[in-house]
Amino acid sequence: MSTETWLNALQAHGYRLTESRRAVVEIVAATSRALTPMEVFDSARAAHPELGLVTVYRTLEKLEELRLIQRVHQPGGCQAFIAASQGHLQLNVFKPVIIHNLLQSIRLLADGCRNFQQHCVAELQPDAAQMAAHLENGLMLVTALNPHIGYDKAAEIAKKAYAEGTTLRQAALQLGYLTEEQFEQWVRPQDMLGAGRHD
Repeated sequence: MSTETWLNALQAHGYRLTESRRAVVEIVAATSRALTPMEVFDSARAAHPELGLVTVYRTLEKLEELRLIQRVHQPGGCQAFIAASQGHLQLNVFKPVIIHNLLQSIRLLADGCRNFQQHCVAELQPDAAQMAAHLENGLMLVTALNPHIGYDKAAEIAKKAYAEGTTLRQAALQLGYLTEEQFEQWVRPQDMLGAGRHD
């Protein structure tokens, strides 16, 4: 379908043609790949400095209404437009676009996984000391005290540790609800990992 055919279709539907709008139509009609509105804007702006981005969007939307171009949803939420060869809504026409987007999304995901592996996971080593510190400072371990001192006292320990920025051990000893030996015996994270297991 020629550029003049597109222009005639726009004019027939009451769309006033200007040199800037004609430039937008010519760029999209002459390109075989999908173009974003910004790419169309940058290309047309070289010859038509007065062209506004709003004009580009309105022209593309009007062309889409007339089924002369079709919207292509790109990975990451971006949108582009490509010339529609037949101008109808049969699914077969859009299958190449669907396949194109699928392959592009797969490549994007594969690149992301590869970069994550190379720049983050490769040679990553656990910091045992830091992990132990996080475990020691974790307030959720207070649930291990419930069967021994009751919910209310356990909650008081947790609230005190949170408010003062201390550990459960320190808060419990300060409140006098248990001894160091009792805390060591009752609060054992390794024993809390057996939920759901049946001997």
